[in-house]
Amino acid sequence: DGGQDGRVWDLTGMGEGLRNTINLHGSGADDGKSHWSQNFDEIQDFEGQIRALSGGTGLMSNADFNQGTRSLPLGDPKAGISADLDALAAYVASLNSYAASPYRNGDGTLTAAGAAGRTVFQQQNCAACHSGVEFTDSDNNVLHDIGTLKASSGMRLGGPLTGIDTQTLRGAWASAPYLHDGSAATLSQAIQAHNGVSLSSGALSNLVAYLNQIDASEVTAPLPIDTTKPTKPLSFKGTLSNGYVNLSWAASTDNVGVTGYYIYRSTDGTQGPVIATSGSTSWLDTTVTEGVAYTYAVAAFDAAGNVSARSGLKTHTPYLAPTQPTNLIWTNVGGLPLLSWTASTDNVGVAGYYIHRSDGVKALGPQIGQSTQTSWLDTSAQSGQTYYYYVIAYDAAGYTSAKSAYRKVVLP
Repeated sequence: DGGQDGRVWDLTGMGEGLRNTINLHGSGADDGKSHWSQNFDEIQDFEGQIRALSGGTGLMSNADFNQGTRSLPLGDPKAGISADLDALAAYVASLNSYAASPYRNGDGTLTAAGAAGRTVFQQQNCAACHSGVEFTDSDNNVLHDIGTLKASSGMRLGGPLTGIDTQTLRGAWASAPYLHDGSAATLSQAIQAHNGVSLSSGALSNLVAYLNQIDASEVTAPLPIDTTKPTKPLSFKGTLSNGYVNLSWAASTDNVGVTGYYIYRSTDGTQGPVIATSGSTSWLDTTVTEGVAYTYAVAAFDAAGNVSARSGLKTHTPYLAPTQPTNLIWTNVGGLPLLSWTASTDNVGVAGYYIHRSDGVKALGPQIGQSTQTSWLDTSAQSGQTYYYYVIAYDAAGYTSAKSAYRKVVLP
């Protein structure tokens, strides 16, 4: 049935070592290279084992088997040469299902111990090797030395054995003994054989309970629990824009990835509650009231719920200034310049205008007058002089507009 027979084979004479029989369920399709040492790159490589280990005549002709490097594992491809050998490979590939674990609850869910063991699996980052849908990184064609290699482990294809292929944990409840050489009679012993793994008896028991319950119901290997906080957002600042507060900051970093940012706000100058989240490194606060001082901070968070240290506090008072006065012109009224302009607008109302003048040069000049109308007569102007004027609108809250364009006046 493609299951595990509980035997350990001595394959030293084939350039290997002691090898535990592998459960073929889930091992023939997309798990990369095969066997404990990844010495097969296609199921058809069993042709050599049929001949050498089992003493059979093989499923392809001697001529085909001995052509080129086909007789060697990892040699010329054997697929497509023998219909019988391809049928054997197809059968192994069809073993892609797993029996339901008898260790689960009657409704198919994890037991309490199994659920606790799943957390241990995450805490120990078992998915570093036993990863993905098949609970193995075998399809990455990597070998791991977890501390179980010994003299009896032998070699790989007659050369050094640097590590062991990761076997799937699905169906582990029915595949004792464990490890490449069958040296662990129980899952508990197999776990304890790993270098760097030290668990309490309770955690070990729970992890074994979870491993015994990994069947088709477990969709994928659980990723490790992320406890690393994102870095603190830096360069936090705010600018005023059309009566709103526009916040921005430099992106935080995280070992897995930053999910977003919390925006905090208060009106008393201290750290306030979260009022919004942002998926980018900026956020526009459109819920402000003009003239109220708001204090902001920002913090990054990740998918695991880890929250960074908060940024520094920034306080801003939003306002909506009047629009810039336009079309500033002048006319000569009795030898004096009468200035006039197009009215500014404001969200509440324009209260008036400041009139500025510089003498002789186009430059920022002092305020010399004020008007609640859109015109003003400069009674202090002198004949024969050149002046440059500009106008600024203001509202009742004291917010001022940008200055108008300059208007040059030359009095005769």
